[in-house]
Amino acid sequence: MLNSRVDFSKRIGFGKRFGAMILDVLIGGFGGGIFGMVFGGSIGALVGKAVGGEDTTVGGFLGAFIGFLLGPIIFTVVYGLIEGFSGASVGKMILGIKIANEDGTKAKTGKYFSRYLLKNIAFIGAALGYLTGIYILKTIGGYGGLIIFIGCFFVLGASKQSLHDKIVKTAVFLKKDIAPAGAV
Repeated sequence: MLNSRVDFSKRIGFGKRFGAMILDVLIGGFGGGIFGMVFGGSIGALVGKAVGGEDTTVGGFLGAFIGFLLGPIIFTVVYGLIEGFSGASVGKMILGIKIANEDGTKAKTGKYFSRYLLKNIAFIGAALGYLTGIYILKTIGGYGGLIIFIGCFFVLGASKQSLHDKIVKTAVFLKKDIAPAGAV
């Protein structure tokens, strides 16, 4: 139900949010690739010295492979946590938008983090499933991720909130339009 006291016109809808996501994918992909190469090279040097002494061919190959697999994953998780703790991904920061409470006031870090966890439920479910061996968590995370993905299109509605925003009671605003906590 829409609250008549909230000015929905100040909320950011699909366009800028999609633009921020594109920026995040580009920055994250490039950063993940660079981090993967550096991470892989470092591991390769360590493994090469441990396995072959001066011959680092095997270590270099193993390090590059590990870096190729783990580097982008580690970078993506850390990159995503920026939004989880600050309320704005790098793409959102570039476009001057930020997550806030649905009434336009500044949200607390716990709310940002709750939104981050819900938004990334597919990845979290898959990771927990692989790490614990409880593979039903992957399935649950996959279905949850599909629901959240479909719910992203809710930003096209009058409230300009995705499903994960509605659940956590957040919305995205221009940073300059966010009021201090308790101001509304």
